[in-house]
Amino acid sequence: MRRSSKITAAQAQELSRQFDIIYPAATNILGFEYGGGPGGHGGRDGDPKVQILVYDIVRAYEGDGIIAGFFSSRDWYTQAQLDAAGLNLKTNMAKIFYINSRWVHMAPVGAARTLAHELQHMINWNVNFVQNGQNVATWYNEMLSMMIDDVIADFIGLSTTDVGHVILRIPTFLERYHEAGFTEWHQDLLSYARIYAFGAFLLRNFGGAELVRRMMTSNAVNVASITAALQATADVDFEYALRRFGEAMVFSGSPIPEGVFTFDRSYTTTINGFTYISHAFDIWDMGGPHVFGLVPMTMRPHSVLLQSSDDWANISGDISITLQRPSDPSIALYLLVR
Repeated sequence: MRRSSKITAAQAQELSRQFDIIYPAATNILGFEYGGGPGGHGGRDGDPKVQILVYDIVRAYEGDGIIAGFFSSRDWYTQAQLDAAGLNLKTNMAKIFYINSRWVHMAPVGAARTLAHELQHMINWNVNFVQNGQNVATWYNEMLSMMIDDVIADFIGLSTTDVGHVILRIPTFLERYHEAGFTEWHQDLLSYARIYAFGAFLLRNFGGAELVRRMMTSNAVNVASITAALQATADVDFEYALRRFGEAMVFSGSPIPEGVFTFDRSYTTTINGFTYISHAFDIWDMGGPHVFGLVPMTMRPHSVLLQSSDDWANISGDISITLQRPSDPSIALYLLVR
């Protein structure tokens, strides 16, 4: 029997309470939505409040996952503008995003986390498109939202094992990471998992919430934004971070060699009195990454691939391994020993 699509007054009040916690913590590092913030004019409808519409989203499943919520830029435009563009869309002309009532029933605290996720999309639209006239790639936009999911979780009491915590996307990534690159988007659960994994890596190794803040204030988008933020926090660029990502796919748990990059490192940042924590997690407790044998395989741009041999396992004493450099100069080859 299908659960009612309605939520109770108590559930609505709890979402409102959680959003009142999320909003100042998120805007502290992201900036503000159109018309929001101190001295803001309230946006298209002149209302300083952000509206949240909770309803049973008709297109509730997309691919292999439920749609927890969404923000739509159509609500920034007038109906006349949408009609003139030939778009069969309606606008609410408001600062509004939408949450699936089924998600509120299934995972109440996870639904609160979705508030932070969609708020980032709303703010990103204002900061990058409205203010700077820049179009943002979906993978980059979603990565920022999931980085916010990560650093906001503690504020709403969402533990790393709770349904709806973004860290729970990692096992999907570990199983299927090789299927696409970090700068690709295919609107499925794997895309979310893959893009979050790269964002989680950046958070735990290159600056935490401060990195997110610098990405949003860089006046750039996509790879250029990540590079600008990385240069400010660690004096490295996107390609450097990508080259070091493979270490995090291997080194986790105990022991972790000094100086390597890993997911298994908590990163705490305090900005304007708000303390943000990205918690460590051990990928081997999640089953570890799929490791392929020594056979030729195709790699996508900005991707990673782990290969090994049974002959290299459980070796005592010395071993000699000869590696042949890939003919493609864009592929970097590394030997990692765990």
